[in-house]
Amino acid sequence: RFSKLPSAAAFHVVNRLKDLALEGRTIIASIHQPSSDVFELFDYLTLLCDGKTVYFGATSQAQEVTT
Repeated sequence: RFSKLPSAAAFHVVNRLKDLALEGRTIIASIHQPSSDVFELFDYLTLLCDGKTVYFGATSQAQEVTT
């Protein structure tokens, strides 16, 4: 668990996790308000709102929704 990592450090951690995923490992992560650079490292997302799934799929297909 990482808490309040500086943006650059968060990028390097997630980038390393992506490298591990490319080696065939399954990575499950929870992240709150990632920078756009970190967000783009994810391939697939499960987005929750009030504990309910509002999106599950490719990061590239996720769209911004305003309420």
